[in-house]
Parts: sequence; structure tokens; C-alpha cells
Amino acid sequence: RRLEMHVFPHIGKRPINTLKALDLLYPLLQLEKNSKLTLAGQIRQYMSGIMRYAVQTGRIESNPALDLKDAIAAPKLRHHPALPLDRLQELKFRIDTYPYNPVVKLAMQFALLTGARSSEFRFARWSEFDLARGEWVIPPQREELAGAKHSNRGEKMKTARVIPLASQTIHIIQELQTINDKNPLVFASTSKNLTPISENTPNTALRKLGYDTQKDICLHGFRTMACSAL
Repeated sequence: RRLEMHVFPHIGKRPINTLKALDLLYPLLQLEKNSKLTLAGQIRQYMSGIMRYAVQTGRIESNPALDLKDAIAAPKLRHHPALPLDRLQELKFRIDTYPYNPVVKLAMQFALLTGARSSEFRFARWSEFDLARGEWVIPPQREELAGAKHSNRGEKMKTARVIPLASQTIHIIQELQTINDKNPLVFASTSKNLTPISENTPNTALRKLGYDTQKDICLHGFRTMACSAL
């Protein structure tokens, strides 16, 4: 769809063996003019892959898309907002007194204590926790649950990782057992069976607690605060 919208109108009818780097650059420059730098970078990768295949199949002799590197501006990196550490006590108090969905409150407490990524804890299963040893083992990949999109996601780096659990974290898991023990997902939605809480739910909760998730703190910012504290 991206090629149909942004590339084919310019060069889609051209024979591939007539396309030069300058021809491929033109659609990217149009995106750059509209400040769509991330999209331009993605489309440049698509072009490079298409041209690589053309080389491999004998349609062209060299890949002109390789000369597009650094031809357009790179998007500015946007860091996830995080509170300074002297506001940690304030953040913890607001989370602990969150008056709405208890699973969401426990999820935010858990994320703050473990520094886990959203996909790592939202798709967690009971079998991953050994409360007697105080350990949580995040597998590289999980068994997919029917009807639960992306439920096979595991540890981002694709290797099992052991997270030691503080006594406070163990208490959170025990509380969740009283709510979701009939569900294979630890952080299951209370409204949809076999579905974890939404990726956006913790950030929505932070906004309810009075934080701007674009400027003050977002869920991923918990990891930033944990790194700073350590």
C-alpha cells in the first residue's frame, strides 16, 4: 500500500532496468518535503530490497538504491519521557492509589518494580513464575493463544531471561492470582477472555493520574527510571 501511494505514481510504469538512483530518489524527496521522514526511510528499504531481487534474478546488473543512503534527512529520535528520580515517591503513591481497574494498577506496579517491557509482561503466563524461588523467566517465544493477537511474543532479544522478583513483586503476582487464576494470561483483560490488557491501557491510566505521557512519563519511561536508579 505504501508503494502504491507514494512510489508507483512516480515510477511504477517504468521498466526496472531503466531506473537510476535519481529516479528512486524523487519519491523520497516528496516525502521529505512533507516531513514524512520515517516513512521515507521505510520506503527506501523497500526499494533496496526490490532492486536487490532484480539483481539476483538477472534483471539489472547493480542496485541503484544503495546510492540513496544519506540522501534524505534522518528522522529525529524521540526519547521516551521519564520523571526525575526525586519524583519516584510521588509516582509510586499515585499508582498505589489508582482507584479504577485493579489489574491495571497491579500491572503498573509490576512494571515499575521489574522494568519489564510492555509485551514481556502483558503476555506473561503463570507457568513463567516460580514464586518459591522468586524468579520470572521470560521465554524467547510463547505459545500463541487463539484469539489473542501477538500472544506469541516473548523476550525482545529472543533469548530466555531471568528476572529476580522482590517480595513486593511476588505479592503483586499473588494478588493477580485471586483475579485471573482461571485465565492463562497473568495480566488478562477483565472484559475480554484470553486477551491481555491493551498496550495503551497503562499510558491511559497514567494520564488519569495527571501525567502527560508525551512530556512527563510513559510506561516505557519506567525502564529509563530503573536504569537511572541502578
